[in-house]
Amino acid sequence: MLLMWFVTPFGPVLPARGTEQRMNLAVAVLLYRMEHSVTNQVLALGPVPPRPP
Repeated sequence: MLLMWFVTPFGPVLPARGTEQRMNLAVAVLLYRMEHSVTNQVLALGPVPPRPP
């Protein structure tokens, strides 16, 4: 079962063309989520941070 935050931007199946580029992007998003403690189950990068005053 794939997570919604993954399926929304990347789709349920990687395409035959550009697979390596898509995989690299997926790994980058996963690392971002881990480094920034993103727990949102729908948005891959989490909610938009508030604007500074």
